[in-house]
Amino acid sequence: MTATHAIRPLAPTEAIYVGLGLFVGYSVQVRGHLGIAALSQAFAALRRAYPILSSRLVADDQAAVIVGSSVPPVIRVFDGEVASVRYDTDLDAARAVCELHVVREGDRANVTLLIHHSVADGHHSLAILAEFWSLYTDFVEGTAVPAVARHAYPMSLEALYAERGIGPADAGTAVPSEVPPAPVGDRQVIALSYLRCQLDEGQTAALVDFGHRQGTTINSLVSAAILLAIADVQNVPLTEMPYAYLVELRSRMSPPVAFTAGTNILGYERYLAEGDAVELADIARAIGARLAADLADQRIHHAAVQAAGSKFAVLQELQQAPAAALSTNWGRVPTLRHPPALELDDFWPLFHLDAPIPADAPAATPFFVITGFAGRLSIDLLMPELTSSHREIVAALRDRLLTVR
Repeated sequence: MTATHAIRPLAPTEAIYVGLGLFVGYSVQVRGHLGIAALSQAFAALRRAYPILSSRLVADDQAAVIVGSSVPPVIRVFDGEVASVRYDTDLDAARAVCELHVVREGDRANVTLLIHHSVADGHHSLAILAEFWSLYTDFVEGTAVPAVARHAYPMSLEALYAERGIGPADAGTAVPSEVPPAPVGDRQVIALSYLRCQLDEGQTAALVDFGHRQGTTINSLVSAAILLAIADVQNVPLTEMPYAYLVELRSRMSPPVAFTAGTNILGYERYLAEGDAVELADIARAIGARLAADLADQRIHHAAVQAAGSKFAVLQELQQAPAAALSTNWGRVPTLRHPPALELDDFWPLFHLDAPIPADAPAATPFFVITGFAGRLSIDLLMPELTSSHREIVAALRDRLLTVR
């Protein structure tokens, strides 16, 4: 393998994340014996299985390209407060698109897999995370590790559409994608702060049961609760509050796409209440009905490419509203195989941006990440800066979810 070789240009749905310097962290909080040597072996094996993880990004103001690299795995191990610190902020996609960071504090640690969003979305990365922990367990237990299957480089959404005849005929054309120019001078590193609303196993099961009885999903119920919580705190009518959320499209294509076969296989849905419904279940059903209709006519499929081409016009629209919200649902984190001597206590989604922030930038839209881990539902509100209003919203969200009958 040469030190550097071009793999392919980034498509618009991938390149849009380059200007943001957006890495996403998949952080598992553990307790017990953690073998650093075994972690290193597992990470090296993971990179062999998924060559995209050994790549890096080369970009200027004209194009962004994925290139291969022979740079060894980047593993950072340092001591810190596990309750607050989860990774080192020294990240650079020109060096590597994937790193492993470990923060240790006594017998506790955070093990964080960081992957640049241009090469993998949440569902893709969670599949990789599950394989990483399985490999780690094999090395700890001394199991004869079989030859790990080598995966092909994942395809862009545009290329997958072209294969399936979705959208315009040239949707999958591999052309260099324009990216925002690299900033001159200092960059502002932003590790988003979070507020967490987490239900225990019993509370989560009760919400699932409520959804079954009401004919709606957890995602729709949480979305409705987010809208109602913001309306309660900010005193804004639901009919004036747009809500956008990302939709995983792999299973909504024919044939379906494997998790690690595509990079950013996401669509965008926008919901705005049209009636005067105020009950959680009614709003949830309306959100679900809108989603089903827009999937059926492939409106969401097309919006994904349009959003990339318009450079986050969706966010600009949300920021102009009196109140708004944006969410992504990663679903249940896969069961993470691990050695008996190690307990996996919790899972955290982390977002890291390395981008210039204009002085006149509009206020950020509240961003929620919905996950399930070990039978517990978590909704994390991530913002560059948290305010008392955000804390009130999270408290109101929790109240809404816990008062279902």
